[in-house]
Amino acid sequence: MLVRIATVIMSLFAFGYAHAADLWEAKDIVGNVVINGDSVQSGEGTQFGSGLVHTGKNSSVVLVRGQQRIILGANARITIQGSSDGSTNIEQASGRASYSVNRRKEPHFAVRTSQVAAVVKGTQFVVSVDQSTHHV
Repeated sequence: MLVRIATVIMSLFAFGYAHAADLWEAKDIVGNVVINGDSVQSGEGTQFGSGLVHTGKNSSVVLVRGQQRIILGANARITIQGSSDGSTNIEQASGRASYSVNRRKEPHFAVRTSQVAAVVKGTQFVVSVDQSTHHV
């Protein structure tokens, strides 16, 4: 009986750890940052799995998940979507974002705008979107 209880407890901890590894964490929040409709403040340690992130004027945020990092500058707007195969898909609607992606054998991280796309195995790159131009 005691072994069964210990097994259940260890399984719950393992599930919680694996689930936490899939979450993005907002760090270094400056100014007005909104995640999934909720305004977040510096020091809150906001975690989320997917959704809409946008920054206001003179605002920025660093999003971290494991070895992956996204730095959003002022007036940036991205939607993060995960998938069951471990890949990440991002739609960037506006602003400037710097991406640092861990290396894997297969492409697993994609950033798309209405005009350009970057699908990578692992690297660092910047995507800028304004009304008339899109750059990777």
